[in-house]
Amino acid sequence: MFRTLARKFLPNPFDRMLRKLARKGGRRILFGWNRGLGDIALGLYAMVQRARELVPNVEVTFMARSNLRDGFSMLEGVQVIVAPHWRRGEPYAIDAAIKKEFDLVIEKPSPTDWVFWQRGVVVPRLKWDAAHDRLYEKFAMSSSFTFIGVQISAETNYG
Repeated sequence: MFRTLARKFLPNPFDRMLRKLARKGGRRILFGWNRGLGDIALGLYAMVQRARELVPNVEVTFMARSNLRDGFSMLEGVQVIVAPHWRRGEPYAIDAAIKKEFDLVIEKPSPTDWVFWQRGVVVPRLKWDAAHDRLYEKFAMSSSFTFIGVQISAETNYG
């Protein structure tokens, strides 16, 4: 209940961080991300959009597990730093030397709370890399059929 009230009545902490960054003339943001792939479209897209609205000439970089790199490649205009030692569900930290390269570092972003406003408003527009068009070939599937992929199970804390 408190979380719902806080979203509705308290200032948005993400907006506050972005406005402060813009006032200081900063523009390089680093997000740590060690959660799920689905959050890229469902929350992080809106965070990138919001950063572009509030910070002139913003440069957005994500630090994430290697198995999330392709997902982040669909967010246009963002960079990805792969953290090969990160594992899902395990604690992680961004190295101090990397932090120094950015004006704002958000190690544990909370899109669930920070872009709650975007539900029903923002439609994610992901960029497909044509280089992935032929990835299906490694599965030796017949080209004479049409296949439809379905995800029958999803791991989530909110399901």
